[in-house]
Amino acid sequence: ALVPAPPPVPAVLRSFTETQIAKYVPGHVMHFVGRHFYLKDYGVAHKPIVTATLLEIAGLPVAAVTAICLLAPFADWSGAGYGGTAWAPYLPAVAVIALGSGALVALWSGYRAILRPAAVVLGRAILFMILQAAMFAATLWIIGGEFIALALPLAILSWLMGFLTPGAPGGMGVREALLVSLLGQAVAADVVLIAALLFRIVTTVGDVVLFGAGRLFLRLP
Repeated sequence: ALVPAPPPVPAVLRSFTETQIAKYVPGHVMHFVGRHFYLKDYGVAHKPIVTATLLEIAGLPVAAVTAICLLAPFADWSGAGYGGTAWAPYLPAVAVIALGSGALVALWSGYRAILRPAAVVLGRAILFMILQAAMFAATLWIIGGEFIALALPLAILSWLMGFLTPGAPGGMGVREALLVSLLGQAVAADVVLIAALLFRIVTTVGDVVLFGAGRLFLRLP
């Protein structure tokens, strides 16, 4: 939506699969930088790449917060030492209002052309956040023998803090420390730590598999 003649779809997809693994390089920005240079080789101008990158950087936290709002009402906050849950049922409404307001602002500002693709991308990002949280909750369930619904929103919150921490490659260390701290009253700390480390291994292997799949199946013209 940002360029009149975008590169071939395989090239666009490989700009992600080829560079995503670079998020583990200290600095936590090399995957964005790598994507920029990758797309420049296909004739994409500097401005749309920067715009797309900024939209991605802004959109991921929005997706994370929205997913937290959608999942929070299902968690037992009081049982984990976080006080009452009277506010939690209203969070989905907050998420809908926030997204609706953002859509109205986009329409008012004349960005109708990118509103639909942006909504699709944001929807996929929210789904990704929820699935990622479900994977961690399942890992914690396997290790601890009990399903903890609170792990769903807190897994996304810890990912968000890792994403926003400058210099943390892939949020490494930040995410795990927050999970242990935030879930410490609901689950034994050693159980959370083991689950967090296993989940880190799973996500890292997933990034490597994504890289390999891009090389194997995304044939460039």
